Amino acid sequence: MGPTFRSRSVVPVRGASWVPHLPGTQTGIHEEDHVTGWELFGRMAVRKGKWKVTYIPPPHGPGEWELFDLDKDPGETVDLSKKETKVFKGLLLEWDRYVNETGVVGIPPEYGTLRVD
Repeated sequence: MGPTFRSRSVVPVRGASWVPHLPGTQTGIHEEDHVTGWELFGRMAVRKGKWKVTYIPPPHGPGEWELFDLDKDPGETVDLSKKETKVFKGLLLEWDRYVNETGVVGIPPEYGTLRVD
């Protein structure tokens, strides 16, 4: 068993250091095939290279996964999920892997939407 804190396992930090990138000795942070996933307030995303899938629940989003080519569409305005089905399905599998690795869960619909005025 690894290190613990308050009787809970401490898991390794995810991510990579920016230190080599800051002085300009390294041009990028991650390799092209690196997968990054995240979730915040029910909004979910996975990125791999130039591709990104997002899920944004209503009322601020469509309530379904969308696929974007960030090289051609950095504003994420054109959903390519129906056109690039192989890439889309692959990134959704990466999302499932991310969920299994981290234990992240979405927000249950009964919690509603947080509105900040």
